[in-house]
Amino acid sequence: MFEVLSVILAVSLVINGLFVWYCYRLLQGVFYVQEHFDEFIEDANAYAAHLKALYETPTFVEEPALKALIDHTRTFYDRCTEFGDAVRLGEPIDVDVNTEDSREEQQSDDEQKAQEAQVR
Repeated sequence: MFEVLSVILAVSLVINGLFVWYCYRLLQGVFYVQEHFDEFIEDANAYAAHLKALYETPTFVEEPALKALIDHTRTFYDRCTEFGDAVRLGEPIDVDVNTEDSREEQQSDDEQKAQEAQVR
């Protein structure tokens, strides 16, 4: 009986040790993402600013493909910042239930501004 319990204890210790090691590796990945995510957001923001500056040059004014790329970049940036909020541990997560509605409103506002600019 004592041998059976000692074998069960040994197997349990090995399994628990593997579980602790696995959790440690997962947390390392989460902390890596946390540390480097702000750099990623800064790069995405710089890209969006560069794209917007390119769109405002006289050569590309009112270019629909470039405008669509800017809108896509804005959506990508918004989703990245939402993801960043979820990744940061210890900070409250503000969940916006109307995210799709607000994006649609933003897109319709952008389309109206583009149409007004075309009329001018």
